[in-house]
Amino acid sequence: MTMFCLPRDLFNLMLSFVYECESTEFIADLNFYIAWQKAVPPMFLSASLLDTRFWYGVANPMLPYHPYTPRKFLRMEPADIWAATLPAFVNMICRERVRETRTYKGCIQRWTNDCVSNRHLEYYVLLSSKGFKKLTADHFVSSHHPFFVQEALRQVRSSSVF
Repeated sequence: MTMFCLPRDLFNLMLSFVYECESTEFIADLNFYIAWQKAVPPMFLSASLLDTRFWYGVANPMLPYHPYTPRKFLRMEPADIWAATLPAFVNMICRERVRETRTYKGCIQRWTNDCVSNRHLEYYVLLSSKGFKKLTADHFVSSHHPFFVQEALRQVRSSSVF
């Protein structure tokens, strides 16, 4: 029996028609997507990924409420996964004010660069726990976009990394 209360053979047969994968691959993909959905705020992820079977964009399944697509059919390069909002958010941090959190803007920028140049969740968890944990709206430059920063901070706080 699988986690869906169906015999494994029936579940594999259904998945072979619907998603062209097996139950072990399906469950591994679901766990992968759920981990990303819990840890990374949606505004830091790209809204679509390239489906390599048909060469068109599909909804990014790492975002909440987006449909499932098997990982083996998606082009998941770091540039495809991450949106430009994460580096933009970090660039709005004030160098002097962020020192109150006992870290430097250069460190946060380096962790961000590691994060957006890799596709492993651990890099964002490190960035979030060391860099974003103590940030408030006071740690940003005076010319920042207030609604963007407020929404980013709200989504960072609501993620389950903390």
